[in-house]
Order: sequence, then C-alpha cells, then structure tokens
Amino acid sequence: MKGLQKLLLFCLLSLSVSGTVLADDITIHEYRAQCVVDDHGQAKLTVSVDMSIPTGSVNLDFPIGSGSGGVMSGASCKQVKTEEGSALRLREESGISGRRTFVFSYSMGQVIQDAGEGQKLSLDVIAPGWQWPMEKASFTINLPAPFTGTPTYVGGYRGDLVDDFWTFETTDTSIGGLAGEALLDHDELSVSLELPAGYVTIRSKLAGLITLLLILALGMACAAYWYLRLYAALPRVYLHTAPPRGAGAGDLPLIHSAASPSLPVQLTEWAALGYVQIRMGKKGRVQVERIRPMDRSRSRIEIWAFQNLFAKKDVCSCGSRRFTALCERYGQVAGSWWRKKVFSRRGGSPLLLRAMAAVAVPVAAMGAVLSSTLFGAPRVTVLVLAVPVGFLAGLAVQQGPVAYVRRNWQWMAAAGGAFLVMLVGAKLLGGFLNMAVAMGLQILAGLGTVRGGRRSKFGQAILSETLGFHRYLAHVDRKELEIRLRENGQFFYQLLPFAEAVGQGQTFAKGFGEIRLGPCFWLDGLRKPPRTAEAFYEVYQQLLRRMAGK
Repeated sequence: MKGLQKLLLFCLLSLSVSGTVLADDITIHEYRAQCVVDDHGQAKLTVSVDMSIPTGSVNLDFPIGSGSGGVMSGASCKQVKTEEGSALRLREESGISGRRTFVFSYSMGQVIQDAGEGQKLSLDVIAPGWQWPMEKASFTINLPAPFTGTPTYVGGYRGDLVDDFWTFETTDTSIGGLAGEALLDHDELSVSLELPAGYVTIRSKLAGLITLLLILALGMACAAYWYLRLYAALPRVYLHTAPPRGAGAGDLPLIHSAASPSLPVQLTEWAALGYVQIRMGKKGRVQVERIRPMDRSRSRIEIWAFQNLFAKKDVCSCGSRRFTALCERYGQVAGSWWRKKVFSRRGGSPLLLRAMAAVAVPVAAMGAVLSSTLFGAPRVTVLVLAVPVGFLAGLAVQQGPVAYVRRNWQWMAAAGGAFLVMLVGAKLLGGFLNMAVAMGLQILAGLGTVRGGRRSKFGQAILSETLGFHRYLAHVDRKELEIRLRENGQFFYQLLPFAEAVGQGQTFAKGFGEIRLGPCFWLDGLRKPPRTAEAFYEVYQQLLRRMAGK
C-alpha cells in the first residue's frame, strides 16, 4: 500500500515539474524594440526576441497590445485576440525548442493625439501580456521632429517608480532605455511625452478636411447641373376639381412626381369606366374580366396594354407571371411615351444628378473611417463596405421627399432609417459633420428632382392641372362631397384611382367621414362590402397590393 502511495506521489510531482517547464522555463535572454513614429503620429515597431525554449511548444504568442498588421521574419504567423489585447501566434506542429531569435514588426495607430492645448505621445514599448521573464530589455523611439519635453514612464510591477530600475536617455529626436536588471514575467513598459500643438499632422484631421472639401465640391457640381439643366419654375396652380385631361390614372404618378406609371391603378380606372370588372377572391386572388372593348378615345398606350392584357381570353389573373411582366412592360412603355411628351429634350437627367449627389455619402463614410481609431483589417473591411452601403443609403435618402409628396410612408420610413443609420455610424467613427453635410445634399437632390427634370410647355401645363387637382383633393369640403354623391353615387369610386395616383387617396377618403356610400359596381367578391370611404380605401389598398404581387 505504501509503495502505491509513493508511486502516485511521484506521478503528481512529475506532472507538476513538466507543467512548470512548459510555462515557466522559457526565458527571454534579450528583448529589443525599435520604434519609428512618422509625421502623422503613427508608429511602426520592430521587436527582436532572443529566447530559450527547453521543451517543444506547438504555439508561442508574442504580444503586440493594440497593434495590427504584424508580420514575423522567416515565419508565418497570425494575429489573435488575448486578454491583454492582441498577439502574433507562431505555430509549428513539430514543436518549437532550443535557443531561437524571433524578429517581428507591427503597426500602431495614432500614438500621438491631441491633448488639451497640445499633443501627447502614448506608446507601449513592452506590450502587456509577455508570459516569460526577460534577462535584458532595451528600446529606442525615433520621433519625426525635435522635442523639448521630458518623457514619463510606467512599468507593470513598479508603476511610476520604474526610473529606479531603468536607464533612460533622450536626444532632441529620440528616446531610449535599458533595463538595469532582469524583468519578471508579465512585466510591461509604456512611455508618454507632452508635445506642442501641431507637432504632427494627425491623419484624422487631414482626412476630415479633405472629405469636407470633396463633399462641398460635389455639392457645387450638383447645384450647377441642376440650375443649368434641370431647373424650371413651377407653373401657376389653379384649383381643378377634375383630373388633368388626356391622362389616365395610371399615368399621373409620372406627371405628378416623375414616378413610374402603374398598370394596377390604371386597371381600377378602367373598371370605374366600365371596361372591366374586378373580383377579389378569398385566398387573395384577383381576377379582371373584360366587359366591353376599349374605344379609340383612350390613349394609344392604354389601348396597347388593354389588348395585351386580354389577348388570349376575357379573364386575366393578376397573380400570374404574364400579368406581372405586363405591369413592368407598361411602366417602361408608358413611362418612355410620357417622358418624351412631358420633359424638355434639352433638359438634363434627374438620375444623373441623384447619382452625383449619392457619391457624397460613401466619400463621407470613407472619411469617417479614416478619421476613426480603426486600424488594420477592421479598417480595410469597413472602408470596402462604405462604398456600396453609402451609395445605396444616399439613393434611399433621396427618395424621402418623393415619398412624402406621394404619401408613401413605407419609403419615408426607409429613407429616415438610412438617414439615421449613416449619421449614427459617422458619429461613432468621428465624421458626423461631413456625413450631415452629405445627408443634406441628398435631401436637396431629392427636393430638386421631386417633379423630375425640366419640362416642356405641355409638361408645364399638365403639371399645373395635376397640382390643381392635388390641391382640390387635399382641401375638399364635405358638403361639396355630399352634393357630388347625390348627383353621382359612384363619384368616390370613380375619382379614387386618380386621388391615389397623386398620393391623396387616404386624405380624399377621410374627407367623406361617416357618409354612407352605395355599393361599388366595379369590384366584386367582398363578403361584407364596406359602407364608408375610409373602409373602402383599406380594401382598395389591399387590392393594389395583391395586383402588385405583394
């Protein structure tokens, strides 16, 4: 029994000794750090470590603190996160042992920063996290210009009393130090130095200034293009109680705010005119049935779309691929036809102006990243993402004014979300002012193109009628509506497609209040037909969404 106890005790001692060899018997004979600080306040450190490794270790970690971009001479390593910051991890499957010298280098971000009325150098020459004792240690820091201040030092174990254990030497442009005795494991050393204002040109300030100048230049280019190629005074607006002559409900989005023509809205006008009958099924299916042929009084585009819609049979399902494709084709064909009539051929392109303005957002985003404390791989990643994300965010914000004019609250929310996300991101990175200017440019670009580009005489005239109709819908009197309903029980149902096309559908429906309506003759399939204008408007919105495949 005693023999067994002795055997167990021997095994425990053996394990304890082997663990000590792996953790404690590695010794650094000499540690040398050379640091060069450039005229932008960023540093490059080169460290040489002469060490003995008595037993084979698969991994060795060389701490670099907050550094990045580390490389090791003659070996492949990767940067890993540790409790003290970061480290370069060297891995050799066959084991690392014997007397070895390792040389590695890494970069430090902004080691000189603004502090009060001047600037300050803060630098770790022995990064925290070294696990092994150092028999000798030394460092040299080369600065970009002469200085007159006195450096201060803080050690890991000795705190600000480190002067008693190190020999420090300064020249007009360098700082050096030599340890007077061996350092313990997990020791460290940091240097700080007060410097005069403007000692270095900090890249963040330079990047911010250049970014602002670029954004302002883009803004001036956009303003010049808008004034020379797109600007046209709004026509005089007189109250119109009827939609503009010669335009269908589906065409009004383009005439009113340069949006794409809508076949679903046009279909509801056709239904109100008696050309088709619309049925809403229980499972969300919408069918359109031809009631009579379309007469030649309608526009060529409407006749073309009507004939294509019912080319095969008299009933068309709005959920089919064919219908979806026809909706897209209608937007293209009708849009091209109306743009030629409405907009001046000598005018510029609103899309070009918006693209020019949208470029300011990735410029501001990249400037914010360059002004931030991000360094190394995270900096590169965010810079790469800033271009597409910023450009798309700019285009989204530009839709805010258009969405407001058309009362499209979903697009308004998307524009507002993009606006806030970019501003908050820039605030966190340190480029809020530039991003705010860029966002202002997006809003101006949206406002400047909310009606499209420069219009022809016909375009000005039909826009005047459209805006007059818009004004009528926004301020319609309930007593007048009651009179109109007594004269024509289908008045609300006939005018609703036009009201929706100019973004006033909901306002128009609210104007009727609790007035009881008769049944809608062109819409079938409803279990409980709504009896108020607001209730029917909700059904109408659902109908348009189903037609659009949403």
